[in-house]
Amino acid sequence: MADRKAPHFAREADEESPLLPSPEEQTANRSESCDVKKSHGKSTQLLALISLMLGAGVAQLGVSLVLTMHPTIASEFNCLSESDWLITTYALAMAALQPLIGKLSDVFTRKSVLLCSYLFIALGCLQCATANTFSQVLIGRTISGMGGAGVSTLVAVITTDLVPIREVGPWRGYLNLVGTGSRSLGGPVGGYITDMVGWRWAFMAQVPILIFASGTAVLYLPTTSRKPNTDKCDEASELTLGQRLQSIDFLGASLIMLAVIGLMLPLAAGSKLPGGLWVSCGVPSVSIILLAVFVLVEHRYATDPIVHPTVMRNKDAMMSFGALAFQAAAHIGMMYSVPIHFQVTQGIVQLLQVCNSFQLL
Repeated sequence: MADRKAPHFAREADEESPLLPSPEEQTANRSESCDVKKSHGKSTQLLALISLMLGAGVAQLGVSLVLTMHPTIASEFNCLSESDWLITTYALAMAALQPLIGKLSDVFTRKSVLLCSYLFIALGCLQCATANTFSQVLIGRTISGMGGAGVSTLVAVITTDLVPIREVGPWRGYLNLVGTGSRSLGGPVGGYITDMVGWRWAFMAQVPILIFASGTAVLYLPTTSRKPNTDKCDEASELTLGQRLQSIDFLGASLIMLAVIGLMLPLAAGSKLPGGLWVSCGVPSVSIILLAVFVLVEHRYATDPIVHPTVMRNKDAMMSFGALAFQAAAHIGMMYSVPIHFQVTQGIVQLLQVCNSFQLL
């Protein structure tokens, strides 16, 4: 009978050799297994990062693509006065889910949540491209916004997991360049596609990109991910579904979601909300109260808070968040209003709107 190859932890096997490795050898074997899972070749790492770049680009396109298309889309359904909802629904879904995405990725692994996010964006694009009513387009935009929340959150986190610390800065710069370029060019590209072949193809064209990004992620992204404050391999798969869900701060997530929606909805709908001035003023007031309750819950009661209190007390971080919010509001506001101005006052086509919008990039 042929001799079997001795396991790597055994030096010489004889009648007195133990059947199981010692605890020290088991620990060394587990550490080696973790190291093997974390080690990836440069080519594999590059393909994984390309998948992240494609996803980040499509997610940012979802924010700005309809900035020049929304008058045309709404006019086709005789809903020009409601065209702003094409932007608002995406932004609402994205803002409401973003606080929860990080925790979901810790529980169910980054790769799984990222692939689900790609799927949601693709389904939303297909829904918009095949919609027969304006409400169906809005549903598609909401679904895409849910996926965009996952992609925009996880791209930076996965990049930090993939590359060495000294290389995080350059790769984050490349990802930011792709995101900024997609966000800036989304409006002009959307207007050009609308004028050439129709607005539905602007949504349909994103699906093949997402399929390629998903396939690349399946093949080259590692399944395991580093947990915060530890270098151990991801052991979430060893837990039951109930144990995973118990670690999520659902109370804090619900509070921040309701607060964000309550603050953004009156700004988007304005006087269109039923109930008039009382509702328009009352909903933001309730949202401010919910934000205060959220801070209290995260600071005193949450065992694993979504937003750690130290972040809220960091002046530099809060100033950066504020500057980013104002910058994004100014950019999206200009990209939203300028195409409407040219279409209403001068009646020019989408292609000329693109040329006039390039000055905003």
